Amino acid sequence: FMTKKEKKKKIINQNLRNKTLNRRYTSLIKYLFKTIRTSFLKVKKGNAFTTLDTSKLLLLSQKLESILDKSVNHNVLHKNTVARKKSRLKLFLKKQISHF
Repeated sequence: FMTKKEKKKKIINQNLRNKTLNRRYTSLIKYLFKTIRTSFLKVKKGNAFTTLDTSKLLLLSQKLESILDKSVNHNVLHKNTVARKKSRLKLFLKKQISHF
């Protein structure tokens, strides 16, 4: 058995570890969303939308979806939140690609 003092230290260490893991996932998700959005705006301004750009963006979106799924498995985000984010991402991609 652990003493109360040891248990408190253990809980603090667990909280710090979980906080860093949660921050890693959430910051990566925010970064990928931002890069996808800004890349479409840059392409839109240049009026030159090539298949290379679309393939890169689709790969980014696939990576983002897999990270979202992993965040559910690691209890970082709720499954409904991830479902909402994924559907909004797909709608955004569909809308942007149909414009070109």
